[in-house]
Amino acid sequence: VIQKELFPKDSKWVNAQISYGTEKYNAKIRLKGQLMDHWRDDGMWSYKIKLKEDKTLFGMDRFAIQHPRTRHFMNEWYYHKILDYVGLISLRYNFLPVVINGDNLPIYAIEENFSTRLLENNNKREGPIFRLQNRVSEEERYVNQVTFYQEQKYKNTKEGRYLLRRVERQIKSFLNGNIKASDVFDIDLMAKAYAIGDLFGNDHSIL
Repeated sequence: VIQKELFPKDSKWVNAQISYGTEKYNAKIRLKGQLMDHWRDDGMWSYKIKLKEDKTLFGMDRFAIQHPRTRHFMNEWYYHKILDYVGLISLRYNFLPVVINGDNLPIYAIEENFSTRLLENNNKREGPIFRLQNRVSEEERYVNQVTFYQEQKYKNTKEGRYLLRRVERQIKSFLNGNIKASDVFDIDLMAKAYAIGDLFGNDHSIL
């Protein structure tokens, strides 16, 4: 059976050592990407990486590396520059050579993942980062539930648990039609996000 999609439960983190220049990092790494464009037969796969010991690379402790084709080459770099220009949260995104187990790969893209450091780099207050859709299998197409990044971190404090409950309460009320979108979201920023996403053909981030 050829697997067409990859879900988090199917992938496991493993220990890795990463070096950049003279710096060496202990890390966890796993395959990245729900669809096959991230793990084709040519071996130029995508990976998620978490650095250990509170270390950072280019200011990031969580990031992905992937062939630029998975993000339409330079299109994604320009996309994040425009997001930053209009005041939306943007990811650190750049390009660098990659060697894995002695094999020289083409220039890869390095893409910041969601974390507190992402918010700090965008001059935003720390708070939960969440999404509104979480597919857990190929059969389950849409799920109207809130899923959080680094959820356990917020569960460990009283204030964090309050913020998680507040997000869930507001989103649930919106999805049930009890409150307006403008009561939950910043409509001006949301409109900019949709317009820029449409301009760049970047429906991935909107989803």
